[in-house]
Amino acid sequence: MSDAPYPRLSVRGLTGLLVVLTAAAPVLAKPFVHPGCLSTETDFERMRTKVQAGTHPWIDSWNLLIADGGARADYKDHVQKEVYRNSNGGNFQFLAWDAQAAYELSLRWQITGEKQYADAGVRVLMAWANTCKRIHGDPNAQLIALNGYQLACAAENLRKYAGWSRADFAKFRAWIHDGPDPTTGSDWWVGSPKGFLETHWRANPEHCWANWDLSNMACLMAISVLSDDRDLYNFVLKYWRSGAGNGAMSRVVYYMHPGYMGQWQEAGRDQGHAMLGPALLAVICEIAWNQGDDLYGERNNLLLAGTE
Repeated sequence: MSDAPYPRLSVRGLTGLLVVLTAAAPVLAKPFVHPGCLSTETDFERMRTKVQAGTHPWIDSWNLLIADGGARADYKDHVQKEVYRNSNGGNFQFLAWDAQAAYELSLRWQITGEKQYADAGVRVLMAWANTCKRIHGDPNAQLIALNGYQLACAAENLRKYAGWSRADFAKFRAWIHDGPDPTTGSDWWVGSPKGFLETHWRANPEHCWANWDLSNMACLMAISVLSDDRDLYNFVLKYWRSGAGNGAMSRVVYYMHPGYMGQWQEAGRDQGHAMLGPALLAVICEIAWNQGDDLYGERNNLLLAGTE
């Protein structure tokens, strides 16, 4: 046997070996947190504790919720076979009413545990999945995405409800992700939000106000969590950081005044439009936060500067 020492692996050689081994190993996508849209199980546990104790201000918000007609167990849906929105109007308000109701019912079940509210929420969601075959209109149909994130978040809150059969849950999830015709892809029912963000109808991306981008980003983000679609989720993160439109990080708060006071892209419009943008970005940031990504803090707390 030779007395020569064993060959030593240099730091550079060790680093190279690790690179080779890492490259050869499969990269596993981080699993999604469920429930994990606007609220996690920790959030719901806090809500239950505060409401059961009658603690202010939580009980005050609870009382507002249960007083709303959409949070009633006997809520009747307004399902339509087709939903449309254009510059002259439309019937999209029926979907808006039902999306809000489904979300309120999902909250009421999560906080009380009373199955009648879960049953009512599931009835609303399945009515749409079983009936609605088309969503269309002129470019204004793009804004139906506002209701898309509410539907997806309601379903996410209800996904662990034992009374929602796995077959029906799968059917709803397929409907909201792929549409009644699976060849249409993940963008069918809200006027192709991913395609919109990529092309902006072949117009200058800055032609569209920030709320158009943010509505579609929120919709895609919520659907991605419900559907465990990591590619869709990462698409929204990438668009936020480097997208071409006014909902992207570089444009949504487009001017910084002294004192780090950010000016929102839709500032100067009516109050509804000016306030909708921060609310939609908060939806996007909260879903990302619940999935372990801090968009709130990016670019030196950009959202905070904009809402100041």
